[in-house]
Amino acid sequence: MKSVTEIQDILYSILDGSDLHREIQSRGGAIYTDERPMNSGKEDITILPLDGLVGGDTQELVLNINIYVRDIPRDNQMIIDKPRIRHLSRLAISLLEEYVMSDYQFHIEKQPVFKVDGADEHCINNRILFTLLK
Repeated sequence: MKSVTEIQDILYSILDGSDLHREIQSRGGAIYTDERPMNSGKEDITILPLDGLVGGDTQELVLNINIYVRDIPRDNQMIIDKPRIRHLSRLAISLLEEYVMSDYQFHIEKQPVFKVDGADEHCINNRILFTLLK
């Protein structure tokens, strides 16, 4: 059995150095396995568990890999940056859609995009089902 922190570390190692990571780094962003800095204003990625491990013959954990994207100005308001959201969503899908190793596997269950309350940004929410194989 692996701890939740070890699973976050596995996902971090997969993201680290990927095309997705390089893309957010180009805009000053970073990957976090805890809370994102308050008022970051950058394209950041967070890896956060939604619940604890559930047991049985296999163990499962649901996590969110969130990608934050700044809104863009239009006519004195801030709106979703659809081209950037589309690009980063595709990079996330190509990296995380389905990943199989000898002792674990994971896949994206869904990928909604939502407006972040109180900020001029949107979040690509990659809901990941991570399964430890015994």
